Amino acid sequence: MSLILLIATTLGTMLAVHRLNHKFWRRRHGEIRPSSAWFILGTGLVTFFGTFGLFGLGQASAFLSVFTLTIAGGGAAMIWFYFHKRFMFRRRALYEVKRGRVTKGVPYVCAWQCQLGRNIERDGLIIQGVGARTWTIPGATSRQALSEALWCLKDAGVKLPEEEALVKRFGITSAMIEHAAR
Repeated sequence: MSLILLIATTLGTMLAVHRLNHKFWRRRHGEIRPSSAWFILGTGLVTFFGTFGLFGLGQASAFLSVFTLTIAGGGAAMIWFYFHKRFMFRRRALYEVKRGRVTKGVPYVCAWQCQLGRNIERDGLIIQGVGARTWTIPGATSRQALSEALWCLKDAGVKLPEEEALVKRFGITSAMIEHAAR
């Protein structure tokens, strides 16, 4: 298989996945999930390196074949990460969805304060609840998604972080939070 044909196939697959993702798996209001770039780039890695490893390395070494299939496996892991876990902020509760099923549901009445975490990617928002319970929400890749989540918390009466901290860390103003209302 020629390299130009392989690159064209990979880019076509990535474009098709982008369109399918936009059509079938749109982000809903108040949903925090990984960026769609994980899904699109993972598909590109699986397509390019998987095809190259299976068909393009007929006479190459076994090490190179294993190396390319390992990178393709990394792309498959990126796709799995995209669909594995997400958080949904709804009218009365926060839901954690793993592998398409709701695993936890936390009513907003259990929460009283929201703080910003140290590492934005791992623990973007920390919601403190009744007693010593805390819920860590990873930082969203979209300011719009995080604004919608903060609006849901504000609408439920949860104390939000200070506005200057939100602007400094996430680039979110109170006007963006108000604009994120349904």
